[in-house]
Amino acid sequence: MKIVFMGTAPFAIPCLQALADAKDMDVSLVVTQPDKAVGRGHKLRYTAFKQSAMDLGLPLYQPDSVKDDEAIEHIKSLNPDFLVVVAYGQILNQKVLDLPNIACINVHGSLLPKYRGAAPIHWAVINGEPETGVCTMHMARQLDAGDVIYCDRTEIEQDETTGALYERLQQMGAELLVRTLRDLVADIAPRTPQIESESTYAPMIFKPDRYLDWTQSGRSIADKIRGLYPTPRAITRYQDEDYIICEARLHAEEPVGKVDVSVQGNGIIAGVSPKHGLFVRCRDGWMEILRIKAPGKKEMEAKAYLNGAKLELNGRFESEEKL
Repeated sequence: MKIVFMGTAPFAIPCLQALADAKDMDVSLVVTQPDKAVGRGHKLRYTAFKQSAMDLGLPLYQPDSVKDDEAIEHIKSLNPDFLVVVAYGQILNQKVLDLPNIACINVHGSLLPKYRGAAPIHWAVINGEPETGVCTMHMARQLDAGDVIYCDRTEIEQDETTGALYERLQQMGAELLVRTLRDLVADIAPRTPQIESESTYAPMIFKPDRYLDWTQSGRSIADKIRGLYPTPRAITRYQDEDYIICEARLHAEEPVGKVDVSVQGNGIIAGVSPKHGLFVRCRDGWMEILRIKAPGKKEMEAKAYLNGAKLELNGRFESEEKL
């Protein structure tokens, strides 16, 4: 089977690798977003996905827009059986969706119709979901609304970060994609329309979304911290500066000898020492900050940071809105 693969983000790498390794599949073209200029020198940098395609020796194509007539004609000339789209980053129009002979297939990191959109893994962890998964689907013009082919489910561990879950779902998606394409060729793949009333949205995460709200439950705060790690990472305010909170642990019971039990109030520092660590009072317990990045500093263990740090007992961590 002849395949045109479209991807940009790292989530697409295992899928591309799986198709390249399959003897019954021919990846005729890899389409990815144009290189971006980064840094002060504005040097063009390859994405990890592009580097992976180059390492596999696959032909690359980087149009500014895959919806341009030139791009459409180029893909059409290859006469592909499938157009496979995984974390590509552009909305496709009907002309593109109609290009393959058999189907245009997408791999999505959620249990559709829940968490349609750009950041399904982040939001599943942030919202404390007990499980998630990957789905393959027929692409439609509406965002992530196409008929579902297969879904594989997995539990989300209580302390699992988005980064760790992302890696697991990458591999699950690759295996599911190969199965999907083979079953479509064999005409045995199911096709299930999504129930629109059950859909939820997982939008891109912007800076205001990253601030911790210390009036929420401790579990919700901990979920947000792990849901935003390793990128873009959670933020809290202290004395009008942004501190990045990288890792934390909720204590429902008092950490005896490590905190000042007289300290009350959401977001108030209740323990701060290089020996015992950094503890913040929250609505239903104490949040132990394990790793932190202070302004102008590297990410480090909180205990190490507290050697000479300016955080003080009874100091207040605040949200962007200064609750």
